[in-house]
Amino acid sequence: MVRTCRDRCDFEAYLALTHDLSLTEAREEFEDFLYIETLAGELREPVQVRRAS
Repeated sequence: MVRTCRDRCDFEAYLALTHDLSLTEAREEFEDFLYIETLAGELREPVQVRRAS
């Protein structure tokens, strides 16, 4: 869990630096991205595998 937090913090800092954002703005943008991706994942239809006859 600590490693995941560190990776996320590093990514947010990188995002802020490379996109000329404050750290708070980068965190908010990343949160928005994760939220949208979660919604998109819920809307995707499950893939149905058909067996050959």
